[in-house]
Amino acid sequence: MAVNRLHAFAEGLAFPPPERLTYLPPDHPHHALAKSVWDAFRAVATISDGALLGVDAWPVNLSADPRNIVIGASTVVRGIIRVERGGHIRVADRCYIGDDTILSAHRAIEIEADVLIAHGCQVFDNTTHPIDASHRSMHFQDIIAGRPYDGYIPAQPIIIRSGAWIGMNCIVMRGIRIGARSIIAAGSVVVDDVAPDTTVAGNPARLVKPSL
Repeated sequence: MAVNRLHAFAEGLAFPPPERLTYLPPDHPHHALAKSVWDAFRAVATISDGALLGVDAWPVNLSADPRNIVIGASTVVRGIIRVERGGHIRVADRCYIGDDTILSAHRAIEIEADVLIAHGCQVFDNTTHPIDASHRSMHFQDIIAGRPYDGYIPAQPIIIRSGAWIGMNCIVMRGIRIGARSIIAAGSVVVDDVAPDTTVAGNPARLVKPSL
């Protein structure tokens, strides 16, 4: 995980829209940083003016429809939000997406309010490449040629219910439902649904105990 000095546990910068940085002089370097990330999100996403963006936050929206990336109020995004041509990601209010975390949607990732996702997490609703080796080769050839790939890539929506907490360096696989107020311990690989109000840990993640 590439952690720089602006990581959340260091200086931890996360910017409101640049027009709201009125408490800083106009030539302050934070204005340029805020403008860069906010311009990127406003170009391809529907983002609340009440959100906060970290210096390394970045959107990739291959669908070109801003409605397919939605970021709610009081949500902090410090990682990468990636939507393929047929996918969407919706992050509700008061959520946290940590440094070096990536959300990747070929179909859908739905994150309800008050969800915390720590740094270094990988949340993929898809396998990234085709399962069949010959199709995988064709996919790779399209990647290096800069062409869109129209073949089948397995994908199933991910839903993360309100109040869940996903610890650092976790992996959440396609088709997973994470229940409300549940905790995913650091370093876990989630391959099965997680019940509400429980704690899971390990690879594969298994029940540890009901959450307190």
